[in-house]
Amino acid sequence: MEEKRVPDVLAAETPARRATEEKKVADVPAAEMLVKRAMETRYGNKLKNVSFRKCWYSAAGQQEFLDVEGAVDVKKGLMGKETRNFRYQIDPKSGNIIGYEDNILLK
Repeated sequence: MEEKRVPDVLAAETPARRATEEKKVADVPAAEMLVKRAMETRYGNKLKNVSFRKCWYSAAGQQEFLDVEGAVDVKKGLMGKETRNFRYQIDPKSGNIIGYEDNILLK
């Protein structure tokens, strides 16, 4: 009797497996758009202007992430605005924000 061998599904290259291995945030514009959406959620209609200074890929141990830095203008009161510097860390595989910080820019 001849044995029929079933191909190993786990080792086979499938579109679903390839999609899970691909990065959700693959480039700089995607990372910037993710940060801008997070800022809109955080500040709402008080958000005036978002400018990005730099975005780079870095790693710490086994953790890989994208760092995005820039400045944001936030509306205060009727006529005033406040400029804040920010830095976000994004997991490129899941697209989740790992951490962030923002500081008021003193003039």
